[in-house]
Amino acid sequence: TRDLFTEQYILLAPTLAPHNKNNDGNDSSSSWHDVLMERFRTDIAIFSPSHAAKISFSAATTMTNNPITISVFSNGNTQFYSNLATALSQTEQKTFLHGKTHYVNDGVLNYIPDFRPPIVTNEDYDKELSYEQWK
Repeated sequence: TRDLFTEQYILLAPTLAPHNKNNDGNDSSSSWHDVLMERFRTDIAIFSPSHAAKISFSAATTMTNNPITISVFSNGNTQFYSNLATALSQTEQKTFLHGKTHYVNDGVLNYIPDFRPPIVTNEDYDKELSYEQWK
């Protein structure tokens, strides 16, 4: 599956479905869009920079009138957060809709493929007394 995509890509899944809250106040209608984007983040493009986000737009007066919800997955974009902020701002200016970011999840951080740390021995350390090293 990795051969199907370039190093950088973005997936968008818009929907007009309303958000249903359960008794705990949590979103009970986890759509297939969210599951698909999370699957990309956890199984296909695991390592950072990969991001899964959910944003919505609605009339500025209320966020309850069936907002337009967009599930986003981005891979390879090191400027994802600033690009997302710019996209939200420009969309709000051009459409007069109010944007809301529900969440952004990042991929696995600090992984270096095939990293082999050096073997450290006593000879790698300075054997002078610490006071002598400090002077």
